[in-house]
Amino acid sequence: MKAHWFGIFLLSLFLGGCATYGRHVHDGLDAFAAKDYDSALESMDKTLGDDSDDRLLRHMELGLINHLAGHYERSAQDLAKADEIAEDLYTHRLKDVLATMLVNPRNGPYRGTDFERAYIPYYEIMNALAQSARPEQWSDALTAARVASRKSDILLTAQRNKVGDYQDLKDEKRRLFSQLMDIFSVVLGTPPSRAQYVFRDDAYIRYVTGLVYELNGEYDNARIAYEQAAHLYEDGYAKQYGLNGDIVREAWFETARMMKKAGGYDGELAHVVKTKLSAEQGEALKATANGGQLLIIQHIGMVPRRREMNLIGSVDERKRELVLRLLPMGTIEERRDQAAWFYQMYADKGLLEFLENYAEGGLLKVFWNTREKEVPLQPVWHLAQNSGLVAALRQGIRVTVPYYPSFRPAYQSSVVRVDGGTPLDMIDAESLSRLAIQSQIVSACTDMNEALSREALKSVLTLNALKGNKQEASPLAGLAASLVSMVTSAAETRNWLTLPSDIRIRRIPLTNGTHEVTIETNRTGGGSYDLTRKQVTIESGETQVLEVRSLPGLPRK
Repeated sequence: MKAHWFGIFLLSLFLGGCATYGRHVHDGLDAFAAKDYDSALESMDKTLGDDSDDRLLRHMELGLINHLAGHYERSAQDLAKADEIAEDLYTHRLKDVLATMLVNPRNGPYRGTDFERAYIPYYEIMNALAQSARPEQWSDALTAARVASRKSDILLTAQRNKVGDYQDLKDEKRRLFSQLMDIFSVVLGTPPSRAQYVFRDDAYIRYVTGLVYELNGEYDNARIAYEQAAHLYEDGYAKQYGLNGDIVREAWFETARMMKKAGGYDGELAHVVKTKLSAEQGEALKATANGGQLLIIQHIGMVPRRREMNLIGSVDERKRELVLRLLPMGTIEERRDQAAWFYQMYADKGLLEFLENYAEGGLLKVFWNTREKEVPLQPVWHLAQNSGLVAALRQGIRVTVPYYPSFRPAYQSSVVRVDGGTPLDMIDAESLSRLAIQSQIVSACTDMNEALSREALKSVLTLNALKGNKQEASPLAGLAASLVSMVTSAAETRNWLTLPSDIRIRRIPLTNGTHEVTIETNRTGGGSYDLTRKQVTIESGETQVLEVRSLPGLPRK
């Protein structure tokens, strides 16, 4: 046991030098936040190798930064390469998992999450829409936007077919068996179904697809896409990702507008106006203004960075249990976040565990065990002994899993003014920060199972190698096996970090002519997070898109 705690002491010293992916690209992210896109490109280009395990991230990060820098052709090339790499890695997943089993996930290629893959063609659309503002490129750009929209549709439809839609989730929840399973899961301390956090489709990207069809004059296809977005937002997407009812009404308004523009939908249009739109929207639908529309798309902030949480796995041979204990590291805030994530994802918190812990040690034991997980090995005890797992666990193994810290955006509401007029609230349309965090929640148990298996296997193999060299009698043999596991363990902390945290939109009907548009985002705690001023010229019947990336800018001195 002394050797076990000595190993933990050495581990705590070692962990000070461990770096997550966020730290790896720190300089590039700092330049990006300051809107110094050229420096960000230079830093990312040096840091992320084209033939490295981070090659997908390289082309996603460079593709987005090049887009914001106005290098649309280069951005398109990076995004096309990212799409190609993502498809190749997705189809070769099993081989990659096996290749990294004995080391750690960061030594294998990053494959991207399902929602990250969906945002590759999204930024291809953004590239095309930006290029369409140039008269000489208008036609080709809209064609490219339509191709990217079709790619998005294929990806999202495949995702929905894989995991089911929101109606499937509602049907599942109605089943008595499923409800009883959730009850017993809580009582027994195992996590209930996390189906409500699964990424099923993307309502916002469906909305943007409708925009692309509209710009191409395909009003019926635009109606279908807008209506898909409206149903998704209404059926569960808005609730799942913390969006309010404004975006639901906005999507239905665009559906109604396309019904009116395409013609032949009088009955359906009347039903939508009556049941889905506000009185103000109904009046706006009747209006025939002499001018066009401005759609503002505001990308705000950056998605949160994944971090690494450390646990120590050991064995209680008396109880025949595997015991996982949280080893909090970092600042006080980081330790609190790790404790909260561990409690929600892993800790024994059922009623039976509460009674047992309270009976043994009162509230102090209950509190301590919120940082502990006990896994019964009784059913497989002989297998655990014969495989060498029990011997490996005696000295303890380090287990690392990814987590997200508590996320507090540095910004609050956004308002837009046209020609200094009345401020209009921007509408929350997407939360990529919630997409990222919920994706991690869904994979939390798989992450733990893979990490445990990987680290136990390394420790067992090390012990076996020591026995082969006739060192099994050494009191330091077990500690050596434990330290091998500890110093080589690492969690998957990579993610596409230049993606925005949130996306807001606002459609504004404007008269013909030139207008000054101001978008202001308030900083949490007061002050301005970002202020953007643009001039736009609107022609009759035109829908113009204004894309804004709101970042904190240069740090205040």
